[in-house]
Amino acid sequence: CTGKVFTVEMHHQRVDFANPGDNVGLNIKGLDKNNMPRSGDVMVYKKDTTLGQTKEFDAQIQVLDIPNEIKVGYSPIGFVRCGRAACRVSALKWKMGKETGGKKM
Repeated sequence: CTGKVFTVEMHHQRVDFANPGDNVGLNIKGLDKNNMPRSGDVMVYKKDTTLGQTKEFDAQIQVLDIPNEIKVGYSPIGFVRCGRAACRVSALKWKMGKETGGKKM
């Protein structure tokens, strides 16, 4: 989504900028109400082309609750900190759990 930041506040004090890790509040205008940003989203300048989408990534995951076995093609919702996105398993390098006796298989 796209919008314009009018003010930045940290602990109820107006600030000119924020650093990585700062907890800030933003007054943003011009946002699409059907696609509002959520906590954990990354904000960049519209003209900044250094960040982009990725089609593929490697991950070591921990499954909290799943009724069936994870297989190639499985499409879970991935959660990283406050962000979440749909993913698809394209390959499994190894599994470890109760059924493997705690060993990588």
